[in-house]
Amino acid sequence: MHEALRQRISVQSNLEGLTRDELDGYLTLHLKAAMVSQSLFDKTARPGDVSGHKGHSAQSQQARHDGVATCRGAKSQTVNESILLDATAEALL
Repeated sequence: MHEALRQRISVQSNLEGLTRDELDGYLTLHLKAAMVSQSLFDKTARPGDVSGHKGHSAQSQQARHDGVATCRGAKSQTVNESILLDATAEALL
């Protein structure tokens, strides 16, 4: 359909999603950069984080951001699985 455009692209790649451990490292790095020392996500949030967006960091970041905003609105201290799954579903719409 876009043959002329495809011919002008010199490098193509297919990025795989991150694993749970890689996503944990990604989150830790971002929290450290934001000078956050406590965990904002409880252990139940981990499975929902990876399953909702298949490990893609941009979608993960959006879902986590939305989860933190939802927590703040609910005056909760941590994001749990239910909050993160809801945020992931909204981010994927």
